[in-house]
Amino acid sequence: MQELFHDPLFQALFNAPVPRIIVRADAPLFTIVISNDAHKFATNLIGKEIDGKSVWEIFDPDQAGGDGGLLLSDALTQAQLTYKTVLMPPFRYDMSSPDNIGMVEKWWQLEIMPIGESKDHPSFLLTTTHDITDQVFRERHIEDGNKKLEELNALLEERVAARTRELTLSEKKLRTLVDQSPVAIALLTGKDRVFDSVNKEMLKILGKDDDIIGKPLSVALPRLKQRTYADILNVFDTGTPYGGKETELKLFTDGSWQTCYFNIISYPIKTSKYEVESIIVVANDITDQVKARKELERIFEQANLSKQAAQLGTFDMDLLNGTMEWDPRCRELFGISHGEEVSYENDFLTGLHPEDRERIFGIITKLFDRSQSDGIYDVEYRTVGAEDNKVRWVRAKGKVYFGENDKPVRFIGSVLDISDKKQEEQLRNDFIGMASHELKTPLTTLQAYIQLLSKKKKDTGDRLEVMALKQAEKQILKMGNMISGFLNLSRLESGKLYLNHSVAEIRPLILEVIDEMRLIHPDFDIQLLNDEKVQADMDSEKISHVVSNLLSNAVKFSDKGKAIQVTYFTDGEILRVSVQDEGPGISKKDAEHIFSRYYRVEEPGKKYVSGFGIGLYLSYEIIQLHHGRLWVESEPGRGSAFIFELPLVNPLP
Repeated sequence: MQELFHDPLFQALFNAPVPRIIVRADAPLFTIVISNDAHKFATNLIGKEIDGKSVWEIFDPDQAGGDGGLLLSDALTQAQLTYKTVLMPPFRYDMSSPDNIGMVEKWWQLEIMPIGESKDHPSFLLTTTHDITDQVFRERHIEDGNKKLEELNALLEERVAARTRELTLSEKKLRTLVDQSPVAIALLTGKDRVFDSVNKEMLKILGKDDDIIGKPLSVALPRLKQRTYADILNVFDTGTPYGGKETELKLFTDGSWQTCYFNIISYPIKTSKYEVESIIVVANDITDQVKARKELERIFEQANLSKQAAQLGTFDMDLLNGTMEWDPRCRELFGISHGEEVSYENDFLTGLHPEDRERIFGIITKLFDRSQSDGIYDVEYRTVGAEDNKVRWVRAKGKVYFGENDKPVRFIGSVLDISDKKQEEQLRNDFIGMASHELKTPLTTLQAYIQLLSKKKKDTGDRLEVMALKQAEKQILKMGNMISGFLNLSRLESGKLYLNHSVAEIRPLILEVIDEMRLIHPDFDIQLLNDEKVQADMDSEKISHVVSNLLSNAVKFSDKGKAIQVTYFTDGEILRVSVQDEGPGISKKDAEHIFSRYYRVEEPGKKYVSGFGIGLYLSYEIIQLHHGRLWVESEPGRGSAFIFELPLVNPLP
């Protein structure tokens, strides 16, 4: 039998372009004996040695992609056992891809013919293999197409039915919508523009009743000639929707012609052939909104004129996008003539006077921190013109707006040129400083003469003259304190108030001021409640002036005989001094401004209190120069406590 395989005639028949393979009838192995090139090509096995190997070793049934392995095994076994040719129905048996990357789906139809010399048992099985993959795929594609076509037909039938129902319902809804809509709606149909449906709002605009329904436009509104209406109706011819915003119309309402404003839309309704058969006209009455906007525009223009008259500049910082906008006046105050983009770092900070830059930067940084700021911005600073190098004094007021998580999102405000005001203040301060300086020398001389006369009169025993001289000395002390205040104010305003720091003990300083106050105001019970030795880093003369101002303020607002208590104590590295009185107290409103320059608390029905409103202002600034704090704690009717803090140094041994 083996010699047959090498017979030239057999080889010619076997190697015909029909895929064939011969396997031994040695179930269940079915060892491959020989396969032709057509078979190797169909099964992607060209160049591979498969002779002598089991069919299952070459064609792994686990990767057949279905039950192909079982069907093939049954068919081979049946052919071997029955010694009859088996024609297998189409079955799936996947093969390796030509590039040996993965498997590809393959379909086959096999004819298995037993051959051999024995009449009872075949020696070999000649298998003719037909690759019917393309045929299966075509049939599958046709089957899927037919199925999808059936589904599509069913879907189309359902959609047609549903569309018919929807159109019927839509027409009902449209008419209901037109009738009940709060905006004016009209439906015009056909070339004659027949009123098919009109609601009450549209009838009100047209000044008609519902008897125009069913009538052509030319009959219902014979005097319709306005250009606006023509634009609306042209939609019939153009097929393009028309929209008119804030369209002005004259309507006869409440017995008179009135100007009204509408947003109007005219929309075409087309047939299946895209021909316009109807138009829907919708008019929304926006008269109130337009008139309100025009009034706002008038108010804005009036405010803008006021801003220009006051020569105010404005700024707007978008903190989320990092942009800043200045109007022309604001640019002018920073010496900028161009209209290009400006920025916080390059234009604002750079445009500040070097002596003000750090202070303003700190204020704005704190302003953006919600935990430290209410967002209110009110400062004075100098600018140095970027182009003209001119120094200008500016007052800026504004507000920071915060978003989610207290994040600053917007900073807007205005700026005002106060250079003239500052110049006037400087002239006044110069005058006050000069006058105070000129008064201080003769006043000191006068005080010396008074003290000398007082001493001599004590020796002579003339009590009346001694008392008169004592009162004169009190007034000189008061005038001296007032002049010192003016001098310090002048120095502070001119930036020449300097501190002479030294380490000093606080108790002797306070006692000296109290003794002076007792001499001037003997009717008040001024007490120092401490005797601890505590020293601080300070300008003793300036702090004496602060204590004197606080005591003088307590005396002014207290009744005679009332106690005024001075205390001090340490808190960590801080020295805290308090002056407590039993006066009428201070309202919350006054407390917010109590340390402002020239501010005076005046309430109807209360006694007049002398003073210029500079003592507390000076005290506050002096404490600030010491890097300390000064504040007031008070409630109306319960007295006031003025408290200041200073840096503490090591206590005395």
